[in-house]
Amino acid sequence: MSLPRFTYVLLFIHRDDAEPESHEHVSIEDARYHMNLFDDSDADLYDRIELYRRDYTGRTDTLLETKHFILRRKP
Repeated sequence: MSLPRFTYVLLFIHRDDAEPESHEHVSIEDARYHMNLFDDSDADLYDRIELYRRDYTGRTDTLLETKHFILRRKP
């Protein structure tokens, strides 16, 4: 079984400048599914989530999509 040429990486950028978290997926559909779980998030934990395509042949990461979060004021 050969390794895939591409994988898809979600990079979670924290609002407090903590070290970003990354999660790698073997399909873009799986990566987008997990990214979209944060559509209605009100946690204010992340500034943004970035979706990259990682190319193991060319050893490059290409930014495909960014989801920005608006800081919500607490009542």
